[in-house]
Amino acid sequence: MFSNILVPVDGSQPSSNALDLGVELAKLCGSRLSLVHVINRGASIESLREGAERHSFLDRIEDDLSNPDIIVPVATPATGVPIIVVPDSVLAKFGDLLLDAAAAGVRARGLDNVVTAVLDGDPADEILRYAKQNGSDLIATGSRGLSGLKSLFLGSVS
Repeated sequence: MFSNILVPVDGSQPSSNALDLGVELAKLCGSRLSLVHVINRGASIESLREGAERHSFLDRIEDDLSNPDIIVPVATPATGVPIIVVPDSVLAKFGDLLLDAAAAGVRARGLDNVVTAVLDGDPADEILRYAKQNGSDLIATGSRGLSGLKSLFLGSVS
């Protein structure tokens, strides 16, 4: 039926629900399960910390999230109000750790044929590009992820 199922993972509950479905389908069909995470440059320190805690790897990223040498406030030109810009290296590490946790959970459920990849770019474009390049014949994605209020106005990735 399906030979390669792709599940984008962002740490949200809808993403976890899609992963559950992907695992069950992969087990049923004997499929490979591909897990991808697209770097979210809009992520806040708080959302990264909450996601890391929820998925039990906060201890492996807390130093990065608290490091004043790489996590610095940047004043916005329009308002002068400082915002925190999270470096790409920290966002990529978060993605790696999130995928490691997801893959471990998949393997614990008896599915060993799982691969992971951290992607960078527009989420919808990157997910579709990965699916085409890797022969995915099904994409299981949550209806809403961590994009928040912006997705209500601009639409969600799904």
